Amino acid sequence: MPHTSRMELWTRGWLRSALWVYLLGAAGHAAGRFLCGVMRAWRMRWALRDVPEVRARMSTIFGIWPDLLRNSKRIHDWRIEIMSGLSVGKSFGPWWSPDYTYLVVKDPCCVKHFLKDAFDKYSRTDSRHDLFCYYLRAFLGHGIF
Repeated sequence: MPHTSRMELWTRGWLRSALWVYLLGAAGHAAGRFLCGVMRAWRMRWALRDVPEVRARMSTIFGIWPDLLRNSKRIHDWRIEIMSGLSVGKSFGPWWSPDYTYLVVKDPCCVKHFLKDAFDKYSRTDSRHDLFCYYLRAFLGHGIF
C-alpha cells in the first residue's frame, strides 16, 4: 500500500467536500428553476382562465403537443378544426413550462388589433430564441419586429 501524506488526505477530503457542495448547489438551482417555471405556468393559466380552450385533445402532462404531432401533416386543416366557432382560443404545452402557452387568434379584427392598432402593447419573444418568430421575421421582414 503506497504511503499517503497528511496533506494528500486533507486535499482529497477538501476536494470531495467541495464537489458535494457544488453538486448540491447545482441540484438546488435546477429545482428552483423548475419550481419557478411551474409557478409562472400556473400564473399564465390563471390569467387566461376566461379565454376558451381550443377544441383539441389535451394531454394532462404534455398539453396539446401529442395532438399537434399526430396532425403535423395537416397542420393548417387541424388548426381550422380546433378553432371552429372560436375567434380567440388558448392552448398549453407541458404543464411545467410557461414558454408553451399560446393564444390562438382567428378573427381578422383581432389580428388587425394585435398587428396594427395596438402592436406596442403586447410582448413578443426574441426571434433569436424562438424558431417560430425567426421564420415569421424571415417571412414578414423586419418592419413590424
